[in-house]
Amino acid sequence: MTDLFNLRRGGRISGVKATIGTMLNIRPIIHVNSKGKLAIENKMKGNKHALNYVLKKMQELGEIGNKNFATSTIYVIRTSESPLFDELKTLIVGKYPKLKIKAGIVGPIIGTHLGCGAIALLFEGAKRLNID
Repeated sequence: MTDLFNLRRGGRISGVKATIGTMLNIRPIIHVNSKGKLAIENKMKGNKHALNYVLKKMQELGEIGNKNFATSTIYVIRTSESPLFDELKTLIVGKYPKLKIKAGIVGPIIGTHLGCGAIALLFEGAKRLNID
């Protein structure tokens, strides 16, 4: 996403944070917590750092006994056309060439909260983070 104003409209962040975060090119990393709610886990400056962080988290939290994702299927989804979507898929294939990747589009409810240009990475993890 190129700005944070949909997160403000959805009540996730304040107007001041949305304005400053957009100006500083901040990319929030949003996680679905153990209660099934969206929670901001971290914030990265710029797209490259955000993509690398997501890949690192995928490695850390990946399936038990299958850290290399040799037989796993992961999902890369988007809200709208985004060059980040293709870049994330390319990074994953470069790191895990045998991984099965399915691409898709986010539904309208979550898409409204995240805004245009948002991408998501879904995978089966060994544990779920406790973030409120």
